[in-house]
Amino acid sequence: MKTVQVVLLVFLVFSATSCAPVDIGLVTSSDVDNRSTESEVLTQKNDVTITTGSNFSFIVISDTHVYQKTNRNLEALKGKIVPEDNFILVCGDITQCGNLEDFQAFCNKLDQIHLPYYTAIGNHDLYFKNWPNYKQILGK
Repeated sequence: MKTVQVVLLVFLVFSATSCAPVDIGLVTSSDVDNRSTESEVLTQKNDVTITTGSNFSFIVISDTHVYQKTNRNLEALKGKIVPEDNFILVCGDITQCGNLEDFQAFCNKLDQIHLPYYTAIGNHDLYFKNWPNYKQILGK
């Protein structure tokens, strides 16, 4: 009986602290083959132009997990940029749950930095079948 209570308690704590709807790690996303096919026709962002032989720098971030349109780490990013930085590479988990408003909040914040940014999709960005949100806001 004690084991059942512990398992139930762990489940409740995990459910209460995860994104809504309840995420127990078994959420569905979208079919990878469909995403791959759909992404082929999306508009690609322009390449960054770097003069051959010149030094350049870029920022790599990941796991911003924007949730309910906010993220303190993105607020602080603007103060970390140096003049040598040419672009930002975002390595997935942009949002906590793939909500459209969170993708838009992410883009609004990055657009204020005035550097090109390139994103990779993460599992959190796909939760609850939210590939259409990523595709609509961030594209290819």
